[in-house]
Amino acid sequence: MTSDIWIILPVALIGLTVLCCGVAGIVDLATLYTIRLPRRVPFPTIRRRALSVRDIIVPGILALLTGVLISLAGAFLFDGLNHGTAGAFGTGVLIFAGVNVVFAIVGTVWFRGGMEIGDLAKDPFTVAAAARSLHGASPDDADTLRTLRRNHEEWKDRQSALALSPGAKRPSAAADAAMTRVLPSGRRPQQTRWSLLGALLRTRPLLMSGPIIVAAGTVIALSAVSEHTISADAVEVAALRTTIIMLSAIALLSVALFWWSEIVCSARRYRISRAGSAAADIALAAARSRISAARDHDRAMDALPGRIDRWGAAAVAVAVTSAVSLGVAMRIGRG
Repeated sequence: MTSDIWIILPVALIGLTVLCCGVAGIVDLATLYTIRLPRRVPFPTIRRRALSVRDIIVPGILALLTGVLISLAGAFLFDGLNHGTAGAFGTGVLIFAGVNVVFAIVGTVWFRGGMEIGDLAKDPFTVAAAARSLHGASPDDADTLRTLRRNHEEWKDRQSALALSPGAKRPSAAADAAMTRVLPSGRRPQQTRWSLLGALLRTRPLLMSGPIIVAAGTVIALSAVSEHTISADAVEVAALRTTIIMLSAIALLSVALFWWSEIVCSARRYRISRAGSAAADIALAAARSRISAARDHDRAMDALPGRIDRWGAAAVAVAVTSAVSLGVAMRIGRG
């Protein structure tokens, strides 16, 4: 029985690898062309959506989950108090306390995020939308533009890493080198080569768990099958070994499919993000021009009263000089 477990468990893990990697790879390839430049949306709409998520949707989900779990805790507490079951009562107390602590922490962290332009504009698409909303009318627009430029430069540093792993927090030299080599200007994502694989695995090392699970499971299962050779039929043992090897081969093909789909999607993400970054640069430059023009206009308007005073003084001086000159000329003419 013990040896059966050492066959069943590895085979189950290999089968789970086939299922997870196969489904993930198929989903990646099926949704490949949904990775595209997003539709241009005004920044006020982006902020309104973010506020809706933060202030309505997430609190509603938290309230729903909290209510369900507290009801579950109440059921355990009721059972413990009515029937004197210490285990049920303790479970209810733990669920109630845990729910309150966890959701208090989650709520505090979630609502800590700001809703200003610099807080929401982190990728080139939102940076471009935020830059288009700057016209120089506000005295804070220049500072906001500097924040947007800083956010965009930080994003550019992680551009390649983000294409390989959307949650990347740090730049990756391997990703930069691989993207630069594999995707020169004008190359289509379908022409991507396996040379991106090394950078992908460095950026997302958990992807190595697939072949490791398959290899370890195959070795363990085949070793356990070998123990059956004494008591089991040789034909049955051979069939079992063949089944394990075929399942392992299918699992490796599923892993390869998943890796390839991730490479293709990463290449497409990089291509789209590069186009978005170019658009963000243009939007930031246009915003800078508008802010500079608005600043020059404000300076000209601030200087206008002084100019009017100077023009008035000059006009009075000219009038006085002309009057004096005319009076002198008239006296000379009379004399």
